[in-house]
Amino acid sequence: MKEGLHLRRLLVATGGFPNRAVLSLLSLVMPHSASWLHWGDTDLPGIRIARVLKRCLGRTPEFFRCGGEDVRRFKARLIPLSVQERKDMAADLKGAPSALGSSVLRADLAEGGWLEQEAWEPSTDRSSS
Repeated sequence: MKEGLHLRRLLVATGGFPNRAVLSLLSLVMPHSASWLHWGDTDLPGIRIARVLKRCLGRTPEFFRCGGEDVRRFKARLIPLSVQERKDMAADLKGAPSALGSSVLRADLAEGGWLEQEAWEPSTDRSSS
């Protein structure tokens, strides 16, 4: 909102995994939308939210500020991975190596942490908006 993204795009906060109301709204909007950007946490639950949205809406989102390159670029803001998070990510990658978000999970594992959506500061990179 500080950057004015809401003036150029419809912003929908799912508050975690989307409920029926959010899915209903998105299913009404998506047929009229040329692009769909997903901005979420880069941990496994965040990636799973993107996967649920893709499955329910039938469209693949473009990751916005939550891709592998963002994980590498904002190393100082990463939340360290626990041993269990590492195991869970590795198991997910082993079971679905090319699933949506797999490159993000690989970056998390390589860098040792995940990027929380709220860690983004508008002044750090206006070119992505």
